[in-house]
Amino acid sequence: MKGSVDVGALLMLAVSMSLAMTGQMLMKWGMSAEKVSGIGQLLGALLGVRVLAGLACFVISAMLWLVVLSRLDLSYAYPLVAFAQVVILMLLSSALLKESLPALRIAGLAVVCLGLVLVVFSYPTSTSGPSTDTDTSGALLSTRHG
Repeated sequence: MKGSVDVGALLMLAVSMSLAMTGQMLMKWGMSAEKVSGIGQLLGALLGVRVLAGLACFVISAMLWLVVLSRLDLSYAYPLVAFAQVVILMLLSSALLKESLPALRIAGLAVVCLGLVLVVFSYPTSTSGPSTDTDTSGALLSTRHG
């Protein structure tokens, strides 16, 4: 990342994730009544209001994601997206769509959360200059971009 954490980029990331999850939920609601078994049925389902709204959310989310990628390391931003996609969307699916959430899946969510927390907190929150690491040969590696 570039120096300290870019709060604006994190806000854009949060909006991007929210739009992506909203898109997922809208598409699921739109497709719940459909039993697609052919390309014609799929094309017809794509014209449903909920599906179209979900796809629109994805397009806007993707545009914001591109801005986020220009401002944050992918290895920092993507674990946050993974958290949203795996954990929050699964909880929303259980609460709003009445999908089952058995104990084994909850245990898996806990493991995923632990891993994501470790990845996200492995990044410094602020630095006074370019962040650096040392590889195993002792050479100094700069992680600052540009």
